[in-house]
Amino acid sequence: MFTYDPENFPDLPKLVNTLRTQNRQFFTILDPVVAVNSSLIQEVQDQFPGYDMLESGNQADIWVKDAANDTLLGEVWAGPSAFPDFTNPASQSWWSRWINFYRALSAGTGTMDVRALWLDMSEPSSFTPGVCGKNQWNYPPYVPHVAGAEKDGSLLSKTLCMDAQLHWGRHYDVHSL
Repeated sequence: MFTYDPENFPDLPKLVNTLRTQNRQFFTILDPVVAVNSSLIQEVQDQFPGYDMLESGNQADIWVKDAANDTLLGEVWAGPSAFPDFTNPASQSWWSRWINFYRALSAGTGTMDVRALWLDMSEPSSFTPGVCGKNQWNYPPYVPHVAGAEKDGSLLSKTLCMDAQLHWGRHYDVHSL
């Protein structure tokens, strides 16, 4: 998260500033997750010194937790990933730090006028929910009509385990708030 590919987009800051002079806005779309693949992290760190989102998130203890209170891992485009718990007040300063990091690295020596960030997921989304226990939250007695639920009677289709722990409570209790 908060990186871009300088090989495929070497002139991104220049392009963004050119668009701005033409009265156009630039929005960055991102999935608010952090990949845990060590080789991918190393590749990003080689290109962008100072990038330590996963470690700083570990230190701030801002990740969504599984039922055993360990960092819950789901899977998105970047592969296995940790999810920031945006109900945790500590996430605000962590998130702000990385927005500023992205704007600074995007700017290079000039200024890249990123007008907004588009969070691609208003809810945590995962190709796999993680390791979810068979319990009343993941497999409730009543399952509403949601995509995939009719297969196995769970609420785990394209989201995190319902018994995942957030600062505000279980994912089951805060999903879609």
